[in-house]
Order: sequence, then structure tokens, then C-alpha cells
Amino acid sequence: QRLPAEYPVPCPGSGPSVQPGLLSKPAADAPGTEGNPFDAAALPDEQAMEVADLYEEWQPNKDYKQGKILKYGKNADGETQLYRVNQDHTSSSEWIPGTEEALYKAIGFTESGVAIWTQPLGAHDAYDLGDEVSHNGKIWISDYDANTWEPGVFGWHEKE
Repeated sequence: QRLPAEYPVPCPGSGPSVQPGLLSKPAADAPGTEGNPFDAAALPDEQAMEVADLYEEWQPNKDYKQGKILKYGKNADGETQLYRVNQDHTSSSEWIPGTEEALYKAIGFTESGVAIWTQPLGAHDAYDLGDEVSHNGKIWISDYDANTWEPGVFGWHEKE
């Protein structure tokens, strides 16, 4: 999905470019910040992926709050995969990121900056007309607003 204009876009090879204040250290007693030196939840997804290895590793039997970003496993490119917690819950070894979409949503972008397609959970995160995504090794363009279909099934055409 599109990045709001107020967020800086990094140039390839220049390292992370973040909005001032996002890397400030939160209060020591702030919930969800144990061992986390920056306000990770404030980063847009593409910037979060730039510092993916700094995020907390997912663990079972731990309380997670909606919006928290966790790392778990590797994506198709062999990079650290991040997930955003969709709802408050206590994690379980049966409910791991990547298999439990109601609890975790994968986030990320390809090396060229194209969003990696993830199944929208509803109208709030559906794809817009013209959005480009990477899915199954191809780049797809959405043919509709509020598109929740998987590319290659309906509502998308392959970019030429």
C-alpha cells in the first residue's frame, strides 16, 4: 500500500531514513518496550523492514498487544520476516506467526520496494486501484479499490 507523503523514503544504499523522533528511547516502564531501544511500533512497515533484526523475536506463552511488531523466521528472500500483532493475546506454540492470520499479519517489501502481498483482513487494509504487490514471484497491479482477492485469482493483472 502507499506510504504517506510525510514519511521520508530511503535511497538504496543510504541506510535507514526515519522520521525525527522515531528512534527516541521510550520510557523504561512503557508497556511493550522491554529490551526495545526505540519506538518500533511507530515505524511504517517499509522502514520497520530495514531494521527487522532489531525487533523482538516471537516467543510462545507471552502476552502481546495489538500493533506490536515481532520477528519470526525468514521470508522468501531469506530476510528476517516481521509480523504485526492483530489483537491482544497470549501466544501459544500452536498459534505461530505465518499460520494464524487472525493473530499476526506478515509485513514487508521486496528489494525493489514493492509491497509483498498479504491477505487483507477487511476494508481497513484492502488494496486500492493501482496498488502494486509482489506475489508468487510476479508483480501484480490491483484492478479495483477495496481489493481483498489474491493476485492471480481475481481483481489483478500481471505487470508487464
